[in-house]
Amino acid sequence: MKGIKMLKSAAALIAVSALTAQCSFLGLEEEEDDSTALLAALALTACNQDTQTLSGEIRGLCTLGGDGVTVTLSGTAFVESGAVLTILPGSIVKGSSGAALYVKQGGRIIAEGTSSKPIVFTSNKDVGSRAPQDWGGIVLVGNAPISETQTLKTEDNVQTPYGGNNSADSSGVLKYVRVEFGSYEFSTGKEWNAYSFYAVGSGTTLEYLQSLMAADDAFEFFGGAANASYLLSVGTSDDDVDVDEGYKGTISYVFAYRYTNALNTFSSDPRAFELDGGKATATASTRSDATIQNFSMYDPTGSLRLGTVRDCAKITFSNGQVYNYNTSGNANFVTSSSDCSAVASEMTCSSFTANGARTSITGGACATDDASIQTKIVTTEKVLTAGNEAQVPTLNATTAGLGGTDWTSGWANWRWN
Repeated sequence: MKGIKMLKSAAALIAVSALTAQCSFLGLEEEEDDSTALLAALALTACNQDTQTLSGEIRGLCTLGGDGVTVTLSGTAFVESGAVLTILPGSIVKGSSGAALYVKQGGRIIAEGTSSKPIVFTSNKDVGSRAPQDWGGIVLVGNAPISETQTLKTEDNVQTPYGGNNSADSSGVLKYVRVEFGSYEFSTGKEWNAYSFYAVGSGTTLEYLQSLMAADDAFEFFGGAANASYLLSVGTSDDDVDVDEGYKGTISYVFAYRYTNALNTFSSDPRAFELDGGKATATASTRSDATIQNFSMYDPTGSLRLGTVRDCAKITFSNGQVYNYNTSGNANFVTSSSDCSAVASEMTCSSFTANGARTSITGGACATDDASIQTKIVTTEKVLTAGNEAQVPTLNATTAGLGGTDWTSGWANWRWN
């Protein structure tokens, strides 16, 4: 009987090797039950090098893609604790409705593209037929602190627990990555964003990331301590940058560009920034304490709100330029100074200009008026009519969000379909 079990285990190992090529297998001892080998084989087919497919639970080491290689994201794929998923530069990962990529606590993703070979997560539909909500998005779930002591779960249909006590936790690397035509709202308060960062630690690299035509938020940080830089949000339906649940970090070099409602239906309350501190019980030490610096936010529609600061949040804005966000209601960051039981929301602004002055939540000056701000951000707008899908707007490289160099050039996408 033992000999039969060994043969079955060997057969399972051969199957794993054939199906997963570059995916590592943590070997089985001879005395292990054959069912263990068979279960391992099934788990490892989640990373299939032969068919370039991601699905189910990914364990061990997995490498997929390559320059111009298409990887199919089938359903929701989970990078489990201890696993490392590597997506090679130039890869094109295509998902359909219900598809999303989760990196769970203890798992890591290495998706490090280049300016000439970005890694693209996009719709599986043909160019010209793509739209927001074609698929889900990228979700990183870490072990960094959040504002709450009780366990919180991700705001989606998966409901994965997040948060811990390791501020330096690493979920891997996302660099020169585009997420296109993704994000999905299941119900009020439950959605996939283009990028969802849950309790992600400072050991994670988040650089040169684009969200294109997201149905909900482009970038949302739920607690954690990850810093992020060079973020491009184009055609977003809801918020460009959203922080909550005690996020503590610095977000640098942000450029946001909105399309018209005819191309992308906005949410009921779209903003450039939605900045929350946590729950009403958050304290000065547990609330969100974020710095947003070097940012340019451009709204040709003139109908969107600039943002809100609330729920105990402490926000520092430095070196920003905004154009055409409306000045009514909380577009001026006006919000209650007593929206928390323990500590009031706070906001500090420096070197912040807009077409029309903005006030802070305490009524003091935030952004100063600059009537010529439009061309200081964008010198030529994108023409938002059929036939101009591939046109790239001319950005002013000296604008705050670019810092002297158009870092979006060569790797970003501006199509709306």
